[in-house]
Amino acid sequence: MLDIASEVGTSPADLFVQRATASMTVYAVAGESGLARVPSRFQDGREVTFLWSERSEAEKWASCIAENPRIKELPLGEVLSSLLAALDQHDRRVATDWSDGPDEPELEPLDLAVSLRKGVVSSFVSRAVEDGKVFVVSGMYGPSMMVSRIKPGAQVLPCWSVRERAEMRIEGPWGESLVSEIPVEVFLNRTLPGLQETGALVCPDNILGVDTLEVLPDALAKRLRAVGV
Repeated sequence: MLDIASEVGTSPADLFVQRATASMTVYAVAGESGLARVPSRFQDGREVTFLWSERSEAEKWASCIAENPRIKELPLGEVLSSLLAALDQHDRRVATDWSDGPDEPELEPLDLAVSLRKGVVSSFVSRAVEDGKVFVVSGMYGPSMMVSRIKPGAQVLPCWSVRERAEMRIEGPWGESLVSEIPVEVFLNRTLPGLQETGALVCPDNILGVDTLEVLPDALAKRLRAVGV
């Protein structure tokens, strides 16, 4: 399991992650030969693909980096489940919120994927504390659980900081389920300790088809308390 205890940074790449995970959306520019890319400034023989956290910035630079450009709005789930892996397979790097500065950072796609997954947890914590509630999908016998990908035999509670994100999961085996709202104080003082006692994990702002982070309940509790619950 990745460490989720670190504080959110303020570098350009960190700010990209904060904005992208808050909106669950990333923007790219597509040209006649796919997503816009240029030669890397730092590594010979490699190319860099551009991603932005705001549509207006992608529109601003579109004509500078592609012929007949069009803006692509990419759900964060698609970025995490396929795009970054594909860029890694093609040995490309990523420039986030690019603005043609002399020292624009270039990231390895899989490093960015790790940062975005951590950012999903940070965004969940911030919104849950601000709004005072957490959402789960509940069936006849209580909150719906998943099988852990990383801890054999363990169960995982998926939870969300936005009702609409939880509602998107009501399909398939959970088609008859309902979204339940849990006050964040109850989530912190009852739900998470209960999960800890049974050896279960928790998956904040789970995205269907994406390996979003499974974390220890007490680690998430510490983050919630640190922000202000």
